[in-house]
Amino acid sequence: RQVLGWELKLDGDAGVFSLDGVPVAGLRIDPDAGPVEAGWKVYLGTDDVTSAAERAVAAGAVIVQEQMALPVKAGSSVVLREPEGPLFGIASVAPEEASVPSPEPGRLALVDVMSHNLPAATAFQSALFPENALEHVEDGLSIFRNEQGTPLRRINAIHEELKAVLPPHWLAWFVVTDQAKAAETAVGAGGAVNVQDQPIAFG
Repeated sequence: RQVLGWELKLDGDAGVFSLDGVPVAGLRIDPDAGPVEAGWKVYLGTDDVTSAAERAVAAGAVIVQEQMALPVKAGSSVVLREPEGPLFGIASVAPEEASVPSPEPGRLALVDVMSHNLPAATAFQSALFPENALEHVEDGLSIFRNEQGTPLRRINAIHEELKAVLPPHWLAWFVVTDQAKAAETAVGAGGAVNVQDQPIAFG
């Protein structure tokens, strides 16, 4: 709430964060979650969950939660473990229920795949949604875009010296108007800043 202006509606061990009444992220509390399961679980949108899941499995993913209905309009999802280990989801929901990349403060900008094996991660993501265009930005960084050219997700190589302490994972980016103030607020609320004032290529 302090950093992004979100409000949380909690029901037991699960909840929904919203901004101006619009859902932006979910929350699930699991004290037993390990280092791979904890953190952001990104759901990628599709019109056909079954076909996307089949492509993911064919490319090396493993289904950890079979397709199930979601408590939103026309929603269903499946959760998978990608070849490098992180969990992610594939979901189909009505457009008004989706969190799409946006330049508006407090909303999702895009997501990163942080990888130990960049060629393998790139091949997996390409197989998952072959209609997305792949743009190589620089060594260790590529961006997938939709047909309109909107950046959807990036693939980053985790630096060699960090691989021993930083496993492959997904990283979500959210928009703020003042990075320095947001970082200060996050620290004041008990968070920590890993990297600040780093140039980034969102396209």
